[in-house]
Amino acid sequence: SPTTVVAKLTKIAPLKVEFSVPERYAKQIKKGTNLNFNIEGNLDAFGAQVYAVESAIDPNLHQFTARALYPNVKHILLPGRYASVLIKKDEIENAIAIPTEAIVPEMGKDKVYLYKSGKAEPVEVTTGIRTASQVQVIRGLHMGDTIITSGTLQLRTGLAVKLDNID
Repeated sequence: SPTTVVAKLTKIAPLKVEFSVPERYAKQIKKGTNLNFNIEGNLDAFGAQVYAVESAIDPNLHQFTARALYPNVKHILLPGRYASVLIKKDEIENAIAIPTEAIVPEMGKDKVYLYKSGKAEPVEVTTGIRTASQVQVIRGLHMGDTIITSGTLQLRTGLAVKLDNID
């Protein structure tokens, strides 16, 4: 009968990756934007490129849908899987990024303790953008400075410090 499904045809190369983007990034995601995505159970990252962006933001969810193409020439991936999408927004050349736990807030200012000649020295820093684990330092640190990241709340100026681990 005409309503009976006999076969289902699925195109697996290229694959279309559809994902939602928060509205605050609406101007940054456009046709040609490169992205990486991961599939659960596979350690490899796959590269794709945005080919379409919805023209309106969903007023209830405050996000919009974008679509990207992955060539899938070796037919490694199958359609219908969930993916984690990673898009690099802006890259700052020669930025200094430190672990968030190194920042010590003190009287409305941010400080970092440096290790100099076996002693702790506080330095006031100006911070920039943040991620969950790192903070950009705009002013106050220089390349090659050794910062103290643990036990910072017990540190005082000139306190003798013994390093257990240097990364």
